[in-house]
Amino acid sequence: MIQALLLLLLLALAVIAALIQVEALPELSRAATRWWAAAGMLLTYLTWCFLLLSKRRRSQRGEHASPEPAGTTWLLAYASQTGTAVEIAQRSAAALRGAGQAVDLRDLGSVNTDDLRRASRALFVVATTGEGEAPESAQAFVHRVMAQAQPLPQLRSAVLALGDREYPQFCAFGHALQAWLQQAGSQVLQPLIEVDAGEPVALARWHTLLQSLAGKQAIELVATPRFERWTLEQRVVMNPGSLGLPIHLLRLRPTSAIAPWQPGAIATIKLQQDRARVRAWLEALVAQGADYSADQWQMLQRQAQLCRLPSTASCRGLPFADLIVLLLPLPQRNYSIASTAADGVIDLLLRETRTPQGELGLGAAWLCQACAIGETVDLHVRENRQFGLPPDSAPLILIGAGTGIAGLRALLRGRMQRGSRPNWLIFGERQRSRDALFDTELQAALQSGGLQHLDQVYSRDGGEIRHVQDLLAAQAQRLCQWIEQGAHLRICGSADTMGKAVDQQLQALLGSAALAALTAEGRCRKDVY
Repeated sequence: MIQALLLLLLLALAVIAALIQVEALPELSRAATRWWAAAGMLLTYLTWCFLLLSKRRRSQRGEHASPEPAGTTWLLAYASQTGTAVEIAQRSAAALRGAGQAVDLRDLGSVNTDDLRRASRALFVVATTGEGEAPESAQAFVHRVMAQAQPLPQLRSAVLALGDREYPQFCAFGHALQAWLQQAGSQVLQPLIEVDAGEPVALARWHTLLQSLAGKQAIELVATPRFERWTLEQRVVMNPGSLGLPIHLLRLRPTSAIAPWQPGAIATIKLQQDRARVRAWLEALVAQGADYSADQWQMLQRQAQLCRLPSTASCRGLPFADLIVLLLPLPQRNYSIASTAADGVIDLLLRETRTPQGELGLGAAWLCQACAIGETVDLHVRENRQFGLPPDSAPLILIGAGTGIAGLRALLRGRMQRGSRPNWLIFGERQRSRDALFDTELQAALQSGGLQHLDQVYSRDGGEIRHVQDLLAAQAQRLCQWIEQGAHLRICGSADTMGKAVDQQLQALLGSAALAALTAEGRCRKDVY
């Protein structure tokens, strides 16, 4: 039909072109040909209108069609250490499915070479842990799949890399995965997107990519997590007089009904600036001549409460609109929850941190000092099933130091509330007299049978055994027996010190291959920072 109309259009144009020469014809011939010219022009106009209408109808039919061949499925794989990547992947999958796209949501560790060869399109949401490494659950993918070159020319892919710029190897695993995909010949749908501690601008870029992949049908926003209001009910220093920096126990109570969480969960908190610091910053602006309206000063005060404060020197002489642009949102902070849902409260354990200038870090400044008792905090509970409870019948070995006992305490309380045993806790700090965190509670658990073994070590008290890894070596026989009986390991604490030393000691005692197998099976899990 379309082809015939095009031929008629061409014929009409030819008639009109020929009639341009009618000046050489007799008068009667000219009058007749004018009718032919009018008919040709009308035919041209009608044909053009029909073509435009047909094009519009085809466009409207295509608005709801998938841009991909029918029957294809998005492989959406995540590699998560603390649960953030899982959350974003789940929300991304829900958004694509809502637009009619088929999605196969998988843990990256379960993806093999054949899966990638069969796939034509894939999205990856991956975190980085340790010294630029893949999360534990993705180690199998790294060793089995990424260890060798793979031809994947049919695969279209994109990578969202999660990280924190405070760590030197920012988004390193995301970059390594992207480079490997490109070497495999995969077509990159979008340059790698880096997300710094939940940065909303980067997540908005990811949503834009998902929208383009879904075609013209609008998709739901890859929404940020829902934050609830929690009241700071109690704050106490757990280690007064310690050689180390103060450790604060914070207890928060929900202001409304909240969903239960599983032991191992993470609390994400929106930080605020210390009001005294904001006042000093505003006064410094006034002192150097800033002249804004009363409404602008009020807006600036509200914004400054939730943002990083630029140096006053960089703000000198700036119009109000330019100054507001300099106020970047404060990052969020993640903390291991030290209590269970059955407790009805969230307990957090925070050690004060100091900048090179001696100032408190952002999280400590707000939560350990500036936030008043009775004030509310914006908090989101994120499940972290990578660090969750093992089967009730499996033995559990808990290993940690310092504030790492927070996540271990939640796991132990969860096990005791379910009557699961046997349980063994290995814990280290500086001084028994100052740093025996939750000691009364742990001794009671030992007496009641909730704990079968409690081994503690304090590095500044002297003696041959000073660190957690030394305790492991001293208890090597029991450790191997528990592992043979199917024990799971949960390790929580500093990645650079305790985490690295414990990992090296476990490799020495169990063997690298055996430890790797425990990790691949999910029996060895870490929550290190």
